[in-house]
Amino acid sequence: MPRGKLLTEAACERIKVLKEDILSNREIAKRLKRTEGATRKFLKKSTRSQRPKKVGRHSIIDERNARPLFRLSVTRNLSAKKIADVLPRRPSASTILRVLRKICYAKYSKRKPAPALKPHHKVVRMKFANKFADSSKYWKSAVLLTKRNSI
Repeated sequence: MPRGKLLTEAACERIKVLKEDILSNREIAKRLKRTEGATRKFLKKSTRSQRPKKVGRHSIIDERNARPLFRLSVTRNLSAKKIADVLPRRPSASTILRVLRKICYAKYSKRKPAPALKPHHKVVRMKFANKFADSSKYWKSAVLLTKRNSI
């Protein structure tokens, strides 16, 4: 909590004007009947940039590298340890898990149980796809039907 009264807008403006006149902080404080610390703090606060300085260690995986990391986990279905082996800087598995948890558009969902897609299922699907891909008559008739219905 502040020990004294806060600086008013007028007092702040006067401090700026007196500082432009190249007066010392002590002289400004004397003229405004405020402490030298209050004037010093105000001048220091007004000159520095508004963004506070970042503290702490830099993360090995920045936001730019988070998307490819997410893609690795989804497309290749890799665990955090396996992703760590793939990446060049070799971050720890806990770092990778932390980055994945921080991604807002990622949400863990358990897959619904379904029967496995066996080789004979794949063959049947390919036959079905080839049957309709080769027959241009089917697609022409489908297009003509839709045109007739829309008229």
